[in-house]
Amino acid sequence: MASLIAVTSPSSTAPTTTPQGALATASSTQPAIVEYISTRIANFHEATTVDEPKIKKEIPLSISEHIDVEAKSADIDPTLAHKIAFCESTLRQFNNDGTVVRGVRNSSDIGLFQINEKFHLEKSRELGYDIYTTQGNIDYALYLLKKEGSRHWSSSKPCWSKDTQA
Repeated sequence: MASLIAVTSPSSTAPTTTPQGALATASSTQPAIVEYISTRIANFHEATTVDEPKIKKEIPLSISEHIDVEAKSADIDPTLAHKIAFCESTLRQFNNDGTVVRGVRNSSDIGLFQINEKFHLEKSRELGYDIYTTQGNIDYALYLLKKEGSRHWSSSKPCWSKDTQA
């Protein structure tokens, strides 16, 4: 941005101005004044310049995709994990009002994989999983599948075992 700056001093005659902030006067202090003003202008522009944020725009995964990715990374059959979650909660962690999905037959069953609070809350917390969140519910369910197989979802087995080796 070009600017015109004029500086007067008692010992100078009329100052002259030049584009780009350069000054011309008869004063012997001209170089110091020019340097001072140029530095102030440069510092002002640096302080007021805002770079465009470099935000990595990620498209959030659907619950199905999330289960598939997490199951594959845990070396668990993603089809089995997906079917269990679908049969347990129709792939929902939360109700429309924002509350966590609870079991119809047993209100202690929580979220996507209907993890039972009575039997698993303490252990899930010890391991650092929050079964009340989507991520924590998926992660703890995959932990159980990896460690103990599908036995925790035996009541919904007629639903998810069709065409699945479990």
